Amino acid sequence: HLHSGEGGAPEICWPSGEVFGVVAQEEPVPCKRYTLRDSSGQRILTFHGNFQEKAINVVNASGRLVCDTERCKLPFGDNSYYQVRVAPGTDAGLVLCGLFAVDKLRGAF
Repeated sequence: HLHSGEGGAPEICWPSGEVFGVVAQEEPVPCKRYTLRDSSGQRILTFHGNFQEKAINVVNASGRLVCDTERCKLPFGDNSYYQVRVAPGTDAGLVLCGLFAVDKLRGAF
């Protein structure tokens, strides 16, 4: 589940409603990075890249690339979609919740 927490920071919660982690923009802001931290403050995932174009890389706490995204065009019309590739052994649901939370922080919803 994805909820707005204190100060508007999106919280990723367990089905019970208990907070698993919080997504926030890193400071200072020059490179526009977002982090997902667990309830103890440990960094789990970092999201960086061109958020407007949906060209995003996600790395885990060890710095390993665990996901990348790209905007793709349909062969007909002007519609586009986003391709998300998640590395084996990575919690795809958690990565997707993190990506949705970043969009929410950026006001893309």
